[in-house]
Amino acid sequence: MNRTKIAFALSASAVMLAVAACGSGSNDPLASGGSTDSADAGTIIVGSADFPESALLAEIYAGALTA
Repeated sequence: MNRTKIAFALSASAVMLAVAACGSGSNDPLASGGSTDSADAGTIIVGSADFPESALLAEIYAGALTA
C-alpha cells in the first residue's frame, strides 16, 4: 500500500510540474521591461483592482508616495 501512495504522489507531482511548465508563456508583464505607454523616468504608476477597497488603498499609497 505504501508503494501505491508513493507512486501516486510522484505521478501527481510530475503532472503538476508539466502543467505548470505549459502555462509559463510570455504573459509576464515584467519580462518585457515595461508597458507600451511612455512615462517619465521618475514616474511611479500605482495600480489597483476594480473594487472600492483596492482603489482606496491605491489612492492612499499614491498620496504617500507623492508626499
